[in-house]
Amino acid sequence: MLIFELPDQYEGICRRAFLGCAAKLNKTFKTNIIEILILIMCIPRKINFLQLGRYGQRGEQRYR
Repeated sequence: MLIFELPDQYEGICRRAFLGCAAKLNKTFKTNIIEILILIMCIPRKINFLQLGRYGQRGEQRYR
């Protein structure tokens, strides 16, 4: 298993968890939560909004 496959597997686990959720959630909310969970797992040091904006696909203000 390559280390690059781990975030994809983690994303698949999160998506399956949301399928079993009884609450109705927007697609954008689901994708934001999944991205934040992956970033929390991957960011090496202190995690704050600036770091989320730096390593993520969206800007810092989106995470705030």
